[in-house]
Amino acid sequence: MNTPRLPKHLLSPKARRATDPLIAWLLRMPLEDPQIISLAAGFVDQQSLPVEEVAECAKELFSSNEGKSSLQYGTTPGYLPLREDLCRMFESQGVSKRISPDDIVLTGGSQQLLHLVTDVLINEGDIVLVEDPTYYVYTGTLQAAGAKVVGVALDENGIIPDALDEKLRSLSKSAGIKKLKLVYLMTYFQNPTGATLTWERKQKVYEILTKYCDLGRTTFVIEDAAYRELQFEGDAIQYLKSLDTENRSVVLLGSFSKSFSPGLRVGFGWLPPQLLVHVMRQKGSEDFGSSHFCQHLIHRAIASGRYSRHVRMLKALYRQKANLMLKSVAERFPNGAEVIKPRGGMFVWASLPGVNTGFKSSLFKEALKRKVLYVPGEFCYCREPRIRKPVNKMRLTFGMVPEQNIIEGMRRLGEAVQKVLS
Repeated sequence: MNTPRLPKHLLSPKARRATDPLIAWLLRMPLEDPQIISLAAGFVDQQSLPVEEVAECAKELFSSNEGKSSLQYGTTPGYLPLREDLCRMFESQGVSKRISPDDIVLTGGSQQLLHLVTDVLINEGDIVLVEDPTYYVYTGTLQAAGAKVVGVALDENGIIPDALDEKLRSLSKSAGIKKLKLVYLMTYFQNPTGATLTWERKQKVYEILTKYCDLGRTTFVIEDAAYRELQFEGDAIQYLKSLDTENRSVVLLGSFSKSFSPGLRVGFGWLPPQLLVHVMRQKGSEDFGSSHFCQHLIHRAIASGRYSRHVRMLKALYRQKANLMLKSVAERFPNGAEVIKPRGGMFVWASLPGVNTGFKSSLFKEALKRKVLYVPGEFCYCREPRIRKPVNKMRLTFGMVPEQNIIEGMRRLGEAVQKVLS
């Protein structure tokens, strides 16, 4: 069915630049055909969602003096006790400066904060540096804003400092550095690769950015730590934000969607004050403040210990599911296949030597015949003219997929790979 659309001349420049998300149809297909096993949808584990915990928090809330006020409008920055919870959380994690609740804003998921920062900072033609590959939903946001998105290579330890230095040096020679507004980094268990930026690299990356950029004035860094709470292996790594000792240049954003419940849609950001004031104005004109009720529930979950217990359970669950997927890759994929072994999060990034994994490839068609889906890696790379990107990558997710479906889905995908290779 052809959906009627407005003539382009009636649309704003932003609306004309916006496109349908590449991933949307991948998410629809399992809903239309329940026989399909989706290793593509980056959703959290369905069975682990905290139904009882949220019900208990709601019951306690409505039995208290806060019950009625939780159903009222809140404030633009968000519920103060929850912002105080976040300050204590950051301080307990060793961030070097004392944080004020006034530095923090609560949002409708971390995605809203990405939109707000983009709306405040990005004009058409501005440059945004991202890891390559990166979170493709945000590149769509940047495209609609008119940004020029420039990729910097990464490996299993995150963005590569030498590649960043080379890119910034090139921008400096062409005067493009004056148009560089944002550097976007997913520093923990990155979507799509599962890579984590090591502490040594964080220090080096911040040093390189300081050398080339006027941080805190013309250029800001977004540290997207949405998956940090889901670390199931290895030692904790300090935030890049901890290097921003004067709170001038790094926007740290996170979310309770991955670690507790995406249905509650509560995200948060710790921002430099000179940027926060404009983000608050933008947010105030959009929604007057995110869901007050949901923020109350999250605060109750934290204060009662339910949140920390839920996170511990998730870590154990995702460790088990990640190991199961990695075992299946080793058993089902051909010799020479490579993966980035995640230490947290929900994704496995696989490389198949000599195999095109793209949407129009034989492999994708064979996988679809066998009713299994993955995210073609080509969706995750920046679209940069005259720069060729790898076509042999795929993103696999173990988040929402039940264990038996991980085994069966990887069996089907392995058969598809063998069919193409034969």
